[in-house]
Order: sequence, then C-alpha cells, then structure tokens
Amino acid sequence: MAARGKSSVLNWFKARNGKEIVIRMRGSTLRLQGRNTGIEELDACSADFEEGALALEQVGMQVALTFHDDSLSIHCLVYRPGGTEVAVSLPISIPYDTLQLSTVEEMEKGNKSSGQEDEEPEFSPYELLH
Repeated sequence: MAARGKSSVLNWFKARNGKEIVIRMRGSTLRLQGRNTGIEELDACSADFEEGALALEQVGMQVALTFHDDSLSIHCLVYRPGGTEVAVSLPISIPYDTLQLSTVEEMEKGNKSSGQEDEEPEFSPYELLH
C-alpha cells in the first residue's frame, strides 16, 4: 500500500485490527511485523491524537505507534530479561509518503504471483562465466 495521508493510514489500520501486518519504509531496510492491536483516539489537553501498538511474540518487547499529521511515529522498546530496565529504546518517524503497509497474507500472495518464492534459478550464474 502506498499510504499518502493520516486519514488513509488510520483507515487502513482500523480495517486490519487484529491482523498480522508489516510496516516498511521505502528506501530503507526498516521492517516491523506484528499483530495490529487497534487504534485508540486520545484527548491530551485539548489535542486529539491516535495511537496504537504492534503485539510481538517476543517477551520483553513493545512497539508503540502514534499517528501525526505528516508521519507515523514508532517507538520500539526492549527490556532486559526479567526486569523493567530498558535495554533498547528506538524511536523512528516515517513520513506517510514513504510508508509501506501490508498484511502478511498480502505479502505472501504477492510473492507467489510474482514468482518471488524460494525458487532455484533455471541456470547457474557460473555458466555465464564460460
């Protein structure tokens, strides 16, 4: 999906509540995959904003999402084993015009239809050297 604005991104997330999604940023190797836990609308001192989260299977990791006018902010936290001390705090902001969103099912369908599965090449690259 080539999301272009806050409204379309929010609608995309709301329509895929509870699904396994993938967040990427065009032009980078950034990739986050987790279950969309939904969007909450909050009122913070007369400033309305929306936030959500990705549920990951790894214990001790959290991914928070905040939807701003021009970008999606992501904050990844990794806690030390057995404690509440943060080992990694990684914030990133992705402008909506570089944000790429898909579900895992959509990615799998795309890979199958475009032949991007783990297929063996029909010839060896070494054959080109001879």
